[in-house]
Amino acid sequence: MKKLMTNEERIKKAITLDIIGKKLYISNSFYKKACNGNSVEYKVLHQMMNENVGFEIAFKVVEDKKTYKDLTYAVMETYIEESENKETNLLLFNEMKKEAEAEGSGYPLVKKWFLNTFEEFKNKKISDIEYKRLVEKAKARIDAEKVA
Repeated sequence: MKKLMTNEERIKKAITLDIIGKKLYISNSFYKKACNGNSVEYKVLHQMMNENVGFEIAFKVVEDKKTYKDLTYAVMETYIEESENKETNLLLFNEMKKEAEAEGSGYPLVKKWFLNTFEEFKNKKISDIEYKRLVEKAKARIDAEKVA
């Protein structure tokens, strides 16, 4: 089960102090909440500004997260079946699924294992055409299993 962040943890993550550059970096969501004069974020921001006079406020730059749309168990399995050492990797894949489910992590842990094991997939060295082919092949296999 996913642990929820406390208010303090959430605020610590949303604001960063750069002493050398004399900047307070805040997230966009923190800023929106700090615009409300009655919010905790407003009070924290003003406290930080008072403690760090002359510091400039700047927004954190969020780097684009890599997303893996359509990366299902079936797509992972199809990719593994076409890789070297497919028998060993399929055994590992199935064990990872069991372990991840037992820990309550399920898909995120398996996805992390898959991307770390198959770095060429993670680093997008697999073409979009190849990826679409894998997705279609996996979907066809799922459809065939439903019929059987």
